Amino acid sequence: MNQFIILGVGNTSENIIEDCLFDLPKDSTFHIYTYRTSLEGVCRVYDWLLDNKASYIAYHNNTAPAMLTNEATKAVESTIDEMIDVAKNLKATVLYLWNDKDEVESEKEVTRLIDSGLRVLDLTQGLTPFLIVDNKKEVNDTVDSLKPVTREEYEEMPLAALKQQAAAHGVPDNKLKSKEQMIEALVSDESTATVVIIAGKLAPLEFPKIFKVTEQKAQKLINDLM
Repeated sequence: MNQFIILGVGNTSENIIEDCLFDLPKDSTFHIYTYRTSLEGVCRVYDWLLDNKASYIAYHNNTAPAMLTNEATKAVESTIDEMIDVAKNLKATVLYLWNDKDEVESEKEVTRLIDSGLRVLDLTQGLTPFLIVDNKKEVNDTVDSLKPVTREEYEEMPLAALKQQAAAHGVPDNKLKSKEQMIEALVSDESTATVVIIAGKLAPLEFPKIFKVTEQKAQKLINDLM
């Protein structure tokens, strides 16, 4: 059974969050902290779980809407940190709602999650994996530390993630009609990476905190930071 924990408070364009959740394996179980909120991205996740009768465990501190806890497979009174500890024990994958309005806080949380050993995917960007680059760490010039995405990896991607990759690569609309066409267009192009910079001594204004670039440019950036 696939285990996913949903964190973050960000939002994104219409249907992206829903398409990503829909493309996950049907036997998935979601772990989510439930509370009263008007945050649109979080509410979209709640609505999707309820509308699709998904299997989810609702963690709460007694302030969650009754509908969310009543429809859950299980309701657990706990803190967010306790929920994350459960996810670690289950080796769950984190689906993260990146918040463009507070990238500093999102960066801190994503970095902390990755450092704890969890795999983190961006739920606002087609399940793109987060790549953490620490400019204080040594880069082995003999190793290609940012490997291109292979055809096999593209074939395993959910359709929503594949569409996001195709859009990032500028694949023409006429090649978005089938998964096979998108893959053919992608394997003939350069791969991209989502890069989160832990700035170290660099002032925050000198470099963006997170951005998407080609693998070649990402590697050059790492080399330039050393």
